[in-house]
Amino acid sequence: MLEKLTKDFMSYIGLSGPPLNVAFNSRGKTSLRVSWKAPKSLQNVELTGYQVCFYTREDTAPVFLVFNTSAKVLSRTLDNLKPSTKYFVTVSASTKAGYGEKSLAVSKITNGEPVNPSTTSYYTLILNIPKPKDYIREVMVIVQNAKMTSTLSENIKTSDLKPYRENMNDPYITAYLKADVLPLTFVIGDGKEYNSEQEKYINQPLKLNSSYIVFLRFFESQDSYYSTEWSSGVKTLIKAPVECIINQNSEQSNDEKTRMDLIIPLVIFALCFLLSLGVIVYQRRLIQNNTRQPDHKRGNSEQNEKFGM
Repeated sequence: MLEKLTKDFMSYIGLSGPPLNVAFNSRGKTSLRVSWKAPKSLQNVELTGYQVCFYTREDTAPVFLVFNTSAKVLSRTLDNLKPSTKYFVTVSASTKAGYGEKSLAVSKITNGEPVNPSTTSYYTLILNIPKPKDYIREVMVIVQNAKMTSTLSENIKTSDLKPYRENMNDPYITAYLKADVLPLTFVIGDGKEYNSEQEKYINQPLKLNSSYIVFLRFFESQDSYYSTEWSSGVKTLIKAPVECIINQNSEQSNDEKTRMDLIIPLVIFALCFLLSLGVIVYQRRLIQNNTRQPDHKRGNSEQNEKFGM
């Protein structure tokens, strides 16, 4: 009864009721697109345009920004917004008498900046997951081989995201985390389980010498979430093939053999030189001893003659 009286009064003074079906059609990192339908027709009311008001509750004093449109325009793109921020939007219709009743507020979170991982090993990547806003409850870590064609993260339905399967080329959920553990330095590919209440997610080790891209999906609720953009492609470390290792060992053996071929003759030469030197020294000492013996005998004879012996 009260609603009917309100409509009758607004119609009487020439104001419009609230626009219908206010909803978001698309979003980006810094933009949201909102659409609506004209309010139910009221007697003696001619629409002249619409007013779109949007704001965030994160500021101490919310700032209301307003856009005016013509009566024929039933959508508006809100630009220059903050990434990873929840915005509220209302729409009201205008007549010659002024702006009528506002629609109920609808909300949407803008998408986030990409979070780029870094290489740490043959089978893992490091990802620094930031702490989100207080209304975020959970986060998914989604991975895909960079060689595959990727869909915009915003356009991937949550229901299409699955746990890892062998030889999987589609994006897959490698971990499901609670927001209260964030911020976190997360190791993609550590082989552990990071499960939700409904599903098991194995953080599958990555393939060596392969490129991967990553995005995060933050959840306020099952129906309210936002995604970061895909990261840049990051490659795991290259492991030397067995053939290369064998070749390196073979080359090393050849080098060692070459060095031995040079060292052995030098050692033989040194031994021969020392042996020759030893022979020469021995011969010289032998000659000296032979020379001293006659002198010694002659000296003894002279002493005997002197003492009459």
